[in-house]
Amino acid sequence: MRDAYSAINSVLNHTQVAVVFLHNQFRVKRFTPEAKELLNVMDSDVGRPLDHLAHNLEYENLGERVRQVVRDLSSVDEEIRTKDGSWYR
Repeated sequence: MRDAYSAINSVLNHTQVAVVFLHNQFRVKRFTPEAKELLNVMDSDVGRPLDHLAHNLEYENLGERVRQVVRDLSSVDEEIRTKDGSWYR
């Protein structure tokens, strides 16, 4: 089990994809290094509600969109702009 956990950590830390893992109550559980810059998340944010993050996205309803995905078991494919003008999909 420990080897699997280490392998997953290695993949997540080297994929260069911003990923935030949340607890069932939408609190930050862990995140990839890329999420730090994009979502302004820090190690001290672990345990904080997602809605409390001051992210760098021009996206007003991030928390509600996440809750919708979980509620509907759906996915979302959108182009999102950051406050500095970069675009992400």
